[in-house]
Amino acid sequence: MKKLVAITFCAMAMAGAAKAQTPTNPAVKVELSKESQTKPKSDREIEEGKIFSLAGFSADEVVKFREVIKEMGQKSKELNGSSLSDAEKEAKKKELAQEKKQKMIAVVGPDKFKSWMNARKQVVEAKKAETN
Repeated sequence: MKKLVAITFCAMAMAGAAKAQTPTNPAVKVELSKESQTKPKSDREIEEGKIFSLAGFSADEVVKFREVIKEMGQKSKELNGSSLSDAEKEAKKKELAQEKKQKMIAVVGPDKFKSWMNARKQVVEAKKAETN
């Protein structure tokens, strides 16, 4: 009887230990909670909101500005997935950056673009000061 109880206990302990192991298969995805998925995005959105308010953007300008950022981000992702050489990709990235800047200036004007750049620097510096 003691052996049966001891064997059962050992079997349950082994099963519990095996169940507690995290999967090592890369095909198995670990699901993040809804809160942890949205938190980084929320922090980024809060920073963007601070930048836009410091720069004095209207709600319409913010929407148009974000559309330009999203559009150019999509083009950049497409470029990264292309079969161009590294040198060609770098040249194309510089072209895209210049195009993005021109589109942003067209949306808000050169003065607000400069104030946006300055506000961005302020927020980044404040964030660095917070972490130090």
